[in-house]
Amino acid sequence: MAQQSIYVNDSGPAEATNSAAFLLLHGAGLNGSVWQGVAQGLASTGRRALVPDFPGHGRSGDDPLTTIEAMADSLARMLPLHTSDPVVVVGHSMGSLVALDFAARYPALVSSLVMVGTAVPMPVAPSILERAQANDPSVYVTLARYGLGPVHVNDAGESLGSGLYEAQLDLFRHCADGVLFADMSACNDYVQGLHRAAQVTCPSYLILGEEDRLTPVVSAQGLLEALQSPTVTRVPQAGHSLMAEAPAAVLEVLRAL
Repeated sequence: MAQQSIYVNDSGPAEATNSAAFLLLHGAGLNGSVWQGVAQGLASTGRRALVPDFPGHGRSGDDPLTTIEAMADSLARMLPLHTSDPVVVVGHSMGSLVALDFAARYPALVSSLVMVGTAVPMPVAPSILERAQANDPSVYVTLARYGLGPVHVNDAGESLGSGLYEAQLDLFRHCADGVLFADMSACNDYVQGLHRAAQVTCPSYLILGEEDRLTPVVSAQGLLEALQSPTVTRVPQAGHSLMAEAPAAVLEVLRAL
């Protein structure tokens, strides 16, 4: 199989001496731009951040990959082009499953695992899958609405003025037809998550939003039991999109590694 092209935004010093590089992975239907603020925060303190767009997303070419394992494999092919040292792999939502699979199956490439806004398993509602398969724009509204905490969107689905809802919706609307369905199906079909978690040997960290409606805190319980002594940070008032809603809390965890 021909290697797929992956765009990687590389920020911070090429040879960071005070920490491993961070590999920041985006979620379903999104792209690496969701990590922009966190990547800049890491770079400002001398950390290097590698932020890929998965195939079919953002500035990467080719078709989207259809399994979590294939996405992890794509990272293993891409990473040696950028660094020869193990990285801190950080994944959000779908990206957290990819990070988990990558850490379990490529342990020599990973120094620490950080999962943000995660659940294992990560089932997707049939209505979401059906609308994503039909490229129905209403699914973008649903995901943007429920992907944020009540500080940003009220129960009626109305934006409360932070601008995050509009930014999330714009990102979803710019993904190509078929991409969101491929991503959501990959999450829904990933049944190896808890098995992979038990195989992880590096230090692991979870960052969870207490108001997360897409992957509620309770849905990470199996993961907490499968990983070896994970460190958990629960962020008050934050929903699923923690990098946008609570970048300072995410940065605090990452900078401490």
